[in-house]
Amino acid sequence: APLYRIEAYSVTGRLVYTNNGVSGAFRGFGGNQATFAVESQLDALAEKLTMCPLEFRRINLRTADEPGSRGQPVRWTAPPTEVLAAAAASPLWVPAGAAARRRWLTGTGMAMGAQGNGLGDGLPD
Repeated sequence: APLYRIEAYSVTGRLVYTNNGVSGAFRGFGGNQATFAVESQLDALAEKLTMCPLEFRRINLRTADEPGSRGQPVRWTAPPTEVLAAAAASPLWVPAGAAARRRWLTGTGMAMGAQGNGLGDGLPD
């Protein structure tokens, strides 16, 4: 979760060899699955706290000058807070509750992702 400040986390991995996997490293490096899991949990936490999911993300986003989740320097293409602000300003974003006042129920989701391309520990991502 390079986008968010998450102080208490633990990751355990296991390497398993298979010769007939349904997906491999060249199909996203597992990042899409991890992003879906993190963003789904952020939505669940925001709901438990009765917060707007966009606002919950905003207060937990790293700033442009903060290091990444492993302490590495990060060179953002655009600061995450600016990206979120642009998404919030979009006419496609409908805050929670607004859709309930319409005749037809529709929904708009919020999720963010970042792709790291670093060269290892200690080098800029």
